[in-house]
Amino acid sequence: MRDNKPLEEQAELTVRHHLIKHGFSIAKPSYDTQGGDILIIEKPNEQFSKILKVQSKGRTLGKNGTNVRIPISYVTDDFILFIYLVKEDNSDFLYVLFAKDIKQWTSNGKEYTLSITENSIEKEYMAKNLLSEDKISQIRELLKKAQIKKYTS
Repeated sequence: MRDNKPLEEQAELTVRHHLIKHGFSIAKPSYDTQGGDILIIEKPNEQFSKILKVQSKGRTLGKNGTNVRIPISYVTDDFILFIYLVKEDNSDFLYVLFAKDIKQWTSNGKEYTLSITENSIEKEYMAKNLLSEDKISQIRELLKKAQIKKYTS
């Protein structure tokens, strides 16, 4: 079985890079809590701030496709999923999905599952979720609407 840890690290670093590049303040929790690999924090120097949970997933897309599973309990209004997808030719893609998107996936009552194939990445659903300026604007809007929570660094 292939070790997925290096790709997961690459995915998280890629997501962190793009968030910082677009001016977001981020934090890395000591451990993943409710799907939060990374936190986007509106005011990191204050005790109370608006916070978004970000989960990053790294996947290799081979001939048989791949899938992403997210526990239903993680998918709240303040949750964002980034999927970093690497094809066998090393071309890569970064997708951004929000709770409303994830809730459209297949569900077994415990988790949502998205199956990804070579054909599906070219279809509208995946193409419209590629990281773009529009997606960055949606993240900013989501942060504005987020509930204020206690934050300690």
